[in-house]
Amino acid sequence: MEFPQRTNIRSVDLCAILGNLLDNAIEAAWQVPDRSRRTVTLTIRRIHQMLVIKVENAFAAAPIQENGGLKTTKTGGGLHGWGLKSARTAAEKYDGTVQT
Repeated sequence: MEFPQRTNIRSVDLCAILGNLLDNAIEAAWQVPDRSRRTVTLTIRRIHQMLVIKVENAFAAAPIQENGGLKTTKTGGGLHGWGLKSARTAAEKYDGTVQT
């Protein structure tokens, strides 16, 4: 991880990005039947004036695209399906993007 000492990213926005991306990655990896293949990798680094946050994870089933985004796999009603939207909104405040 390479994180700048000073940044204009508010902690609430950084938490929205990291919290939601890691929560999704951990949940997907947890569904992999083979415990030895359950992986989540977080990379944070600067490239010139850009902060790149990369989350990679194992998954049991390929994600489903729906209306230009990924469909939630959570069940039981409630506020599901907002994690990536929250991360995307926070990233866009700083002219960033979220790619899946």
